[in-house]
Amino acid sequence: MVYINQIALKDGQIKHPGKIGLNVSEEQTSDETKQTAINIIYVLNKATDGNLNRVERVVQLTGIFNTTENFERHADIMNSASELMILLFGENGKHTRATYGAVSPPLNSTVEIQTIF
Repeated sequence: MVYINQIALKDGQIKHPGKIGLNVSEEQTSDETKQTAINIIYVLNKATDGNLNRVERVVQLTGIFNTTENFERHADIMNSASELMILLFGENGKHTRATYGAVSPPLNSTVEIQTIF
């Protein structure tokens, strides 16, 4: 089992920090979610000594989003991460998933994703 937790860092920065529905759009957050999934794959690749074929299954993704209190479209935004896992791992990329909002994720990231492989 491999457990990975990542935020939307790219080149050491959060490209679109802030809250969805306040100062960050759903489209920007979808991009940040995909970047977070890419970060996860990067870490997973290191954990498997550069051989992603060793991954038997994507078990679970949990998306934590920096949102206003009345935001409800977490699951829609999380699709970009789920779609990447299925693209990379095929049938073995299908997984359970949870999404929810948070008050203050690390570094004001719009998204944090926890994974189990």
